[in-house]
Amino acid sequence: MHPVIVVTQLGLIPPGERWGKIVAPLEEHLVASGLGRVLDFETLRQETADGGYCPAEEVAVELTHLGYGRELMEGVLAAAGVSVREPVMPSRWRGYHCEEYFDAGWAQRGHFDTFSQTPVIVPLSEAYEDVDHQFLVVGHSGGDGIDFGYRNGRPGLWAYPIDGQFKFLADTVAELVEGWCSGRLSV
Repeated sequence: MHPVIVVTQLGLIPPGERWGKIVAPLEEHLVASGLGRVLDFETLRQETADGGYCPAEEVAVELTHLGYGRELMEGVLAAAGVSVREPVMPSRWRGYHCEEYFDAGWAQRGHFDTFSQTPVIVPLSEAYEDVDHQFLVVGHSGGDGIDFGYRNGRPGLWAYPIDGQFKFLADTVAELVEGWCSGRLSV
């Protein structure tokens, strides 16, 4: 499983500059470093060649190492003069029904439980998509390797893996945070 993140900042620069300033350099650096690749790169290349500009406003990036790959991506964006902004829900993630994560500010601030020393909900800078399991990881239960997140096409928040299965936990992030941190919810 390789995590997938989405670069949503392409819309901040003119379409005629997106390919040369972000998409091509990002792919070049990711591949050269072995840290990942831009998904659908060849399709984007063809669309840019055909139209004379890059129409994409976001690109999905598959990473081999979440931490280093994000750092590389942020460096490419900074070199293009694009600064980090308030989190925006990528269109790629609409099927996860994760609007509340973005709209209620969880994607910006997350939630760190001081009692258990656990990032129960992580900010968007640490969230990622597990494409193999169609699972958008937005938090963790602790040191046991169980993640919290959204399942593609299903409402609510889930825990995975629980004996290789998903377990429904809560309808909203607020319910998950309150229930998990109070001990009312468990896996």
